[in-house]
Amino acid sequence: MNMVSKKMVEVIFVVCVFSVCGTSPAVLVNFDGNSLNIDGWAGAAAGDNVSETIVVIDWNICNGPYATASHAWGYRWESSEVQYVADALNAIDTAFSSFTMTTSFGGAFIDDIFYDDGVDNHTTVGRSGWWWTGQSLDGINWTDNGDGITAVTIADGQFQGLNIDASGWGGDPTLPIPEPTSILLLAAGSLFFRRRLI
Repeated sequence: MNMVSKKMVEVIFVVCVFSVCGTSPAVLVNFDGNSLNIDGWAGAAAGDNVSETIVVIDWNICNGPYATASHAWGYRWESSEVQYVADALNAIDTAFSSFTMTTSFGGAFIDDIFYDDGVDNHTTVGRSGWWWTGQSLDGINWTDNGDGITAVTIADGQFQGLNIDASGWGGDPTLPIPEPTSILLLAAGSLFFRRRLI
């Protein structure tokens, strides 16, 4: 294969990866045995004596349909500190300019969460409903928090879930799991570029 052909293959491959995987900056992580896409980390830097949780926010079909109905962010804090769901959400709100949360009752209850992921502009504006919050150890079985976000503590290795109920219960929050096609393309891409470097 001549140099021009090789260059064309590389360009076509990159275009295909971005068209299938999208341009979202999501990072593939393994958290408690779950492979999922997160949009980034907020809070403390990774290290010893640092706890981690994943916050999953699911807009369901509210003001959708969306290419991706749910998104997730990681939150880290010093293990010696007591932290609440509100602390994680406020840290995400501060760290990401495309994420905005509005609250009421002294910050205890969520009014809306806006997030522009570059493909969809997630919001509940114009819809009646409420935000459900819960916790999970496996990302599948969820327990209702039963209280405001300023009263519920978070724990290392736990998932924090938020789910909008705008037109009837939409079910538990769903983890943003990468599509098998995306994983295969990325794996093939790494092999292709690795082989090229050898």
